[in-house]
Amino acid sequence: MTNNNWWPYPGIWSINEQQKGARSGVSSWPQESIPISKYQSYNRSRSFRDIIDQILIWFNDPIEPINFGAIYYHEPDLTG
Repeated sequence: MTNNNWWPYPGIWSINEQQKGARSGVSSWPQESIPISKYQSYNRSRSFRDIIDQILIWFNDPIEPINFGAIYYHEPDLTG
């Protein structure tokens, strides 16, 4: 699923972005681009470690750190 129509409500990252100075980061979310501070689209070939490392980089960004991060990883969804 990559379209935005499957869940008609705003994500918690969008609600966070409404707060003054707040920044959200979402990595590997299986949805089309999300208009937030930091977003990286889903790529099944990325390892779990790479996804976690990306979120940590965003949290530790010296200029524009995020204060909320979310990830999606395809296991156990992929295997059921």
